[in-house]
Amino acid sequence: MNNFNVKVIDIMVHHWNNEDGQGDHVCNKGGFDLARVSDLSEAKDAINDFIGYDLDDHNYQDDYISATIIEDEEARPCANGKYIADYCFVIEETKLVTFTGKL
Repeated sequence: MNNFNVKVIDIMVHHWNNEDGQGDHVCNKGGFDLARVSDLSEAKDAINDFIGYDLDDHNYQDDYISATIIEDEEARPCANGKYIADYCFVIEETKLVTFTGKL
């Protein structure tokens, strides 16, 4: 049986000004494991739930998924937040390996 690990591999943060848009780079934050699911539909749902909106075709790249969230100082989604965070997601497929004989 295959499983899928949904991971955030990078978060790039910039200042955000509603009038001027993206400003100076603030930092890059490390990644984390978001979910372990049994199919790709559940993986997509996990990302949509995390970012708070449904992904569009432009979010999907060849080997990663990108999404943007406006956040407050505590990295929580906030429409009037001071930061724009660009998240980079990957989905890893894992498979259980069994050993039925000698190696």
